[in-house]
Amino acid sequence: MNKYQLDKHMVIEASAGTGKTYTITKLISAIIREDRSKPENIVVVTYTEKAAGELKERISKEFNEAYSSSTNLKEKKLLENAIKKIDDMMISTIHGFCNSLIAEFSFENGEQFQCSLVDDSVLLPKILHSYMRKEWFTSFKTRLPEIVRVSHFISDPSGFENRIVSLANSIYSIADSENCMFNPKRMSADEIIALYDSALQKINGLRSFRDEIMTSSRAAANKTVMKIKKNILSPLARVLSSPATDAEIIGLLATLSLHELQGRMKVKSKDETQSDKEVYQILLDINSTLESINAGLIIYTVLELIEKVKHHKKEAGLISFNDMLVTVNNALKKNPEFLLFLQQKYTFGLVDEFQDTDSVQWSIFKQIFLDSHTNNKLFVIGDPKQAIYAFRNADVFTYFTATKEIADIYNGKREVLDTNYRSTESVVSGYNAIFSSDSYFINEHIQYENVNACEQDKIKAIPDKPELGFNVFRMSIENSGTKIGTFRNQYKSFIIEEIKKILSGDKIKIKREKTDTMVIPDEGDICILVSKRKDAIIVEKELKKHGINSTIYKKPGLYQSDEANALFILFDALTDIADKGKYKKLLLSDFFKLEPSVIEQNDFEELEKIAHNFVIELKNLSDTKSWTLFFSGILEKTAVIYKTIKNDSANAQRKSANYYQLIELLENEVFQKRLDLRGLRDYLHSLTNNLIRAEMETDLHRLETEDKKVQIMTIHASKGLEFPVVFLYGSLSSSIRTKIDYYVYHDDNNSNIIYDVLKNDTPINENHTTSKACFDKEIAEELRRLYYVAITRAQVMIYIPVIEKLRTEDGKVKGTRANCPSEMFLADSLIKNGKVIPGAVEIIAGQTSMYADNTVNEENSPHALSKEIANKEYFIQNVTIDSENNPLFYNLTARQFNRFFTIQSYSSIDRLLKHSNKKYTNNFEYEPLRKRKNNEVYSENDVDENEILELPSGAVTGNMLHYILETIDYSKDSASTDEIIIKAVDRYYSNRDKKIKNRYAELVATMVNNILQTQLPGTAIRLQNLKSENKKNEMEFYLKLDPEGVCFINGFIDMVYRHEDKYYILDWKSNRLPGYNGASFISDVKNHYKLQYDVYHLAVVEWLQSTMGATFNYEKNFGGIVYIYLRGVNENNEGVFFEKPDFTSYKQLRSELISQLHNISVLGDSDE
Repeated sequence: MNKYQLDKHMVIEASAGTGKTYTITKLISAIIREDRSKPENIVVVTYTEKAAGELKERISKEFNEAYSSSTNLKEKKLLENAIKKIDDMMISTIHGFCNSLIAEFSFENGEQFQCSLVDDSVLLPKILHSYMRKEWFTSFKTRLPEIVRVSHFISDPSGFENRIVSLANSIYSIADSENCMFNPKRMSADEIIALYDSALQKINGLRSFRDEIMTSSRAAANKTVMKIKKNILSPLARVLSSPATDAEIIGLLATLSLHELQGRMKVKSKDETQSDKEVYQILLDINSTLESINAGLIIYTVLELIEKVKHHKKEAGLISFNDMLVTVNNALKKNPEFLLFLQQKYTFGLVDEFQDTDSVQWSIFKQIFLDSHTNNKLFVIGDPKQAIYAFRNADVFTYFTATKEIADIYNGKREVLDTNYRSTESVVSGYNAIFSSDSYFINEHIQYENVNACEQDKIKAIPDKPELGFNVFRMSIENSGTKIGTFRNQYKSFIIEEIKKILSGDKIKIKREKTDTMVIPDEGDICILVSKRKDAIIVEKELKKHGINSTIYKKPGLYQSDEANALFILFDALTDIADKGKYKKLLLSDFFKLEPSVIEQNDFEELEKIAHNFVIELKNLSDTKSWTLFFSGILEKTAVIYKTIKNDSANAQRKSANYYQLIELLENEVFQKRLDLRGLRDYLHSLTNNLIRAEMETDLHRLETEDKKVQIMTIHASKGLEFPVVFLYGSLSSSIRTKIDYYVYHDDNNSNIIYDVLKNDTPINENHTTSKACFDKEIAEELRRLYYVAITRAQVMIYIPVIEKLRTEDGKVKGTRANCPSEMFLADSLIKNGKVIPGAVEIIAGQTSMYADNTVNEENSPHALSKEIANKEYFIQNVTIDSENNPLFYNLTARQFNRFFTIQSYSSIDRLLKHSNKKYTNNFEYEPLRKRKNNEVYSENDVDENEILELPSGAVTGNMLHYILETIDYSKDSASTDEIIIKAVDRYYSNRDKKIKNRYAELVATMVNNILQTQLPGTAIRLQNLKSENKKNEMEFYLKLDPEGVCFINGFIDMVYRHEDKYYILDWKSNRLPGYNGASFISDVKNHYKLQYDVYHLAVVEWLQSTMGATFNYEKNFGGIVYIYLRGVNENNEGVFFEKPDFTSYKQLRSELISQLHNISVLGDSDE
């Protein structure tokens, strides 16, 4: 520590494993021993509460050890005082530090004495909805419908709102800063309206080309030109020839892909005239204006929203983590007495993980420690190479600016920790070889300096074969079409083989810290690093399949688990004991674990009594507040843990741990929040549906057992950890971020943050750089830092996969490398002139035994299926709707934004109508295929699979068939379809015998083949010949029910397909009928699906009217309604119902449907 000068500000750059925490403790010890400051005058800020707690323990231990070893009486006295006053030292997160200042000086700074903590990410969407309904109309008045119509809110309302919330979260703390800039610049409501008016004026230019557009919209030989004529010029021609207003024309243009015209401006084609190019230019100008309106509306709403949220929190006595920083920073600027007090109180500040700071935090530290007239000192410790939390608004560019200011303006000193105490010499050599490469760190502010390996007897894990430390797994591209999934499966197989060798002792042995014996590594010594949590789930499943104990580190989502859902079903039944439907759900849940077939084939009333008695017993305990007995009774009386072990042995430990953890947490909340039974149900419902956010640590899945397990974790979660053996799997993922709502990047001086919502390709500087290029560069920089963190977690062995470049004969790189950009720079750094870096162990794929036949297919993994198998009644998927699929609230009125919408799902209205015994019914049932004998409970697993002639009844089969038909490619070969079928059957009938599942797969394959061969009614084509651009699966609709447009029916149609400009409704039916042709078949369909038939009919026709406008003709454009009964389809086209309702019946539909809905109170009285 002698080289550190405590009388100067310091920047300490600490590469991974170089003893950062050790250095901090020694610095604080030196400050105390040299009598530079008292414990109560020192601030130590670190990133997490856990890190703060651990740091405090290390400092306390250092004080005690220094006291014991010191022979200087003055020094011993200073250390003795520090030991006694360790709790007076401010060792905290930045938020904890700021919150303590707010609490202590609330009166002086005009803040409330006590505030409740709130999460901005939860509060922002709630305030946004209220703001849009009320304040948008106030701002834009009668022009609101026009502005909203041309924004992306119409085509993707959920995505539009998410972009606003995401941007507001990102800029919340710096929105008022001069360093925060936008593209386009912030506009007022009047400026946005003026921009819209300028777009309207351009319509006159289009009208002057009407005849040319009408002519140009006809056929063309060039496919690209034909696409433009069909998708852009034809709709434009129709609307220009109609009495449409300019506003209606602009509304249509907002739905078209006008940006595609850009590529035609410099291309000559005999299918395009000079007039076409002039029309293209007008349309591109209009498109540019519309994009600016959309971006301007987003920015305007974001900044207004932030102010509304701040006002709401002040009124309600709420405070967020962001507010803590902003409040203290503003108070320091506005209150000189407050600033002076803190400058005099705190003489030394140490900031850990400084690379994860931001501009507001830097402003706070700078004011207290650097801009003071006292002798205060600031030490910042960090590593810009480990700056990987931009998604949490950490800003490494603030680090660059701050460290430069400390050195240049405040005469600070830079120190570098250059000795690695974590890894073996071979691993350290590998680090240096990769990261010192000129092609690795591309940010000019990061200059990698080689680190030295420490004496090998000082590291925590010493191997018997240190030469095996750095391993490169090489895979080769066989052709340019090779997919990344192929390499992932190769590497997973290798990982399994290598882990088995390590655990058997064949690979390596290690000597642990403070021991003398070489031992075989256990599972806990191994870590697999992934980029995404879905990869972690796939890897965990694969390891468990091969008998390797593993767990996902800090796995979130406890409240979204199946076990949380089962507890909600139980609490829901307890709060409504008269609802038999809830008893049925309870019988199907883990607590009773009955198969649907058992419930169907037995006396439901008898089964209901069993559930009812259990519910009453628990309800009595809750009514008497006997909560301990209540929660223990849930586990004991249902024997749910035993049933879990018996029925799902593979996941029994995980599921059992979840139940125990949930019961413990919920019992604690009942006592703390004084909840009653309904309050408990509502609280769990809010958690499972993310309406409120659980504390981070409570929402993590606990370890199932104390057994050693291979740790699977994201690279972000691994920061600060270390493992003897590390497999890098995450480098085989495509990128950090997949969805980009806006570009965010820094200007050339790193002084301003630019948020580009417009995302256009306009150059932003004299070098003709675009905002996308700046954004991509910063993403690429962070990706390199991310893999620096990953690789430096290893102590003894690191495994890195690389994919060989496909090259031409002259050695040039050919094409991309399996769509894996994150892999490219690693390969470039690891392989030089076709050889791996010196000292690395080279492993060639294909030269070791693989487990390829047993690997999980990632694209059809259970994780990937989970979204698809959700019950549509309870899960509404937000989809982006293009110009051929506009939502049915297309023509919004200004009044709609001043009040709440009422949205009923189709299925909920169906239930209400059935209960009301009105005209519409849907309550027919059929006998099961096989009946039970006497009171015997029938199980298909007890039957010869050849006796099974049909698929079982019930929702499981229906959901599975729907999933398959939504997933398969109708035009592809049967092999790919068969693969999807096999995996779907295995997933949906997971508890059935393998032979039974094989038989089910055969039946489904035959059924699907028959369906694909079906000739579509009204056409001359078969389903397998229907092109993807002519069909839309799972089409969501919102059917407006009342003239005011505030009540809608929401639902999904299985498919809408198009043939020769006619649109058809198609719905799959999986239930069993006595017959699938003739009058009785037609009667069954029309009687039992009358409501669905009418709602779908009305919804699609009104959708066509709204999108096609005046050009829509019922007879020419609406084809009819098709029901395909999956069990009855055969080569004779049986099982297919088709009808084209006449226009007269359609005109009567709305009034008839609304009358029915008024009767069941879905709509209020007509005069309300």
